[in-house]
Amino acid sequence: MDEIIDHRVEPSDDVYYPSLNDKIMILPSGSQSEDVHKFEVYVRSINDAEWVQQNPIKFQIGPYRRIDQNTNTFIGLDINGISIEALLAICEHYLAGFQNGDFKCKENDKAIKGIDQALKALHSRTKDRVKRGVEGKAIQ
Repeated sequence: MDEIIDHRVEPSDDVYYPSLNDKIMILPSGSQSEDVHKFEVYVRSINDAEWVQQNPIKFQIGPYRRIDQNTNTFIGLDINGISIEALLAICEHYLAGFQNGDFKCKENDKAIKGIDQALKALHSRTKDRVKRGVEGKAIQ
C-alpha cells in the first residue's frame, strides 16, 4: 500500500496542522489498471495512539453505461464507484458552506474556483467523448 501525502501542510514546531492527522492509503487491487481506484482514509484517534479507518473511497472503474461494442447499443449500467466529478462536487459544496458562513476567506474562494475549473475540464472531456462517439466505451 502506498500513502498519499499531497494534502499535508509542512509541519511547524509551533503550529498544529489537522492534515497531519489524516492518512490516505492507495489499496492495491491486484490489477494494474485498477490500482488507483480505491483509497482508505484514516484519522488519528483522540489520544493519537492509533489510526482509525474511515469509509473507503472507491472510484468508478470503467464507464457507467455499458455499450455493446459490436452493435453500439446500450446494454445496461455498471455503477461500481464514485466519479471524480461527484467527489469534486462534494468538496466544492463543502467549501461553499464555509464561504456562506463565518469562515469566508480568499483561500476557500481560490480553492472553489480551482475545483470549478477541474469540473469544467472533466465535463469538456466527457462532451468530447460523446461527440466522437466513444463515451461509454473502453476506448480513447
